[in-house]
This record gives sequence, C-alpha cells and structure tokens, in this order.
Amino acid sequence: MQIKTIGAAATLAFASSAAVAGSYQSEAGGYFEHTDFDDISANGREFGLAGEYHFSPVNIGDHPLAEAAFLNHSSHIYAGVNRFKQSSADLDTANLGIEFYVPDAMLYVAGEVIYQTNGDSDTDFLVAVGLTLLEGLLARATYQDEADQWGLDAKYVFSVGQSSAINLEGGYLNDDNFDAFRLSGDFYIDSHLSIGAGVVHFDNDNASNNQVFEVRGRSFFTDEFSVELAFAYDDDAFRRATLSAAYRF
Repeated sequence: MQIKTIGAAATLAFASSAAVAGSYQSEAGGYFEHTDFDDISANGREFGLAGEYHFSPVNIGDHPLAEAAFLNHSSHIYAGVNRFKQSSADLDTANLGIEFYVPDAMLYVAGEVIYQTNGDSDTDFLVAVGLTLLEGLLARATYQDEADQWGLDAKYVFSVGQSSAINLEGGYLNDDNFDAFRLSGDFYIDSHLSIGAGVVHFDNDNASNNQVFEVRGRSFFTDEFSVELAFAYDDDAFRRATLSAAYRF
C-alpha cells in the first residue's frame, strides 16, 4: 500500500522470476519531479529509481492493473533511492521495506528502514499493523520512530459496473509539529487507465496555506508498461509536477 502524498513511495527491484501468463512478480521504474517554490528563487528537482519483488506471482485477472497486488494481498519487499537537488542543498534518500499479509488471516504487517543524508546522515524506522476487514479494504495504524509520528489510514478498492473501479484512500498523521488529514481517490475507467485527485490538510500554525491539492493520471500502455503524470500545488508555497514510468516482469 503505497501512498506518496504524505509520504511517497516506491521501490527498486532486487530480483525477478518468470511470471506465468497473466501475472507479474517484479516491478521497476523511475520518476522525475520538478518543484517551483514561491518564497525562494531556487527550484527543486528530484529523481529516483523504484521497484518491488513479490514472493509469489501476482495474478492481474480482471482487476485494475494498478491495484492487482493490493487486491491479491500480495506480500512483497520493496526499496528505492532518490535525490532531491536544490542550489542550496542536496538530499539523498534510500529505503527498504516489506509488506506482508498473513496467510488465511485478516492480519497485515509492514516495516521500513529509511536512510537520509545531506552531509549529516539519519536513519528512521516505520512500522505498520493493519486488518483486511473486507474484500478490497485495508485499515492500518503506523508509527515512524525518528519523527515520533503516528497515523491511521485506510484504502478501499471496489468495482463499479463491468469494467470500472474506484479507489478511495484516507489518512491522519500526528507529531509534535502538525496534524495532517489526507483524502484521495482514483477512478479506473478500465483496467488500464485511471484519473485521480487528492487533498492534504495540515493543521500547522506556521503554514500560511494549509492545503495541498493533487491531480493525477496513470495509463498502462500494455499489461507491463505504465506512465503516470501528477501535478500538486499549494497556492502560497509551491507547484510540483511529477512524471513516473514503470515496467513489470
């Protein structure tokens, strides 16, 4: 369950194995992000590599391709590396994690190690525990050590008609500096194409504008290759465009 908005996302494939027809076992990709800040002259650029490896082949079936792993309760490992560049500073980040669905049970557990360096290095840990309460629904609690940040989030994917589906996500994060509420959704026109939008509200007295809005779209040109474009903005702080591509095998 990957959400980049509060947070973000993704993974570098360490290995792959041949997947049977109508399935995949690994995914690898990359992204480029450009941020135009309002209050400083220097723009920001971020780029990274990402991917994941599933312990068993993921059957795509009739699911939206972007949600196949989630709907199949597919346990996997993931990792990623990225660099944020600005004229005043660079920030390098690497992460390694696992999402695991306990067989024949409703229990979900996850863990992640995050390493960052910009001259000084820092290592953080994230853990999550959740329940698959209904088909297509996951609710979980999260805790991030270094930020002393805890949260609650949920994701629900359900069919609409014969070939369409909807993904709804919501979450809450809390630490000593702010509270954040997130709500987003995606409409899957068919199994290959989706459009979506989201909003994050920050309850932070130091912020001049407390909402970040995002619109996005993703298209699978084949069952294996996809491209995603997202645009996020805060009228008083920044505008950000992100282009991502991924390939499954």
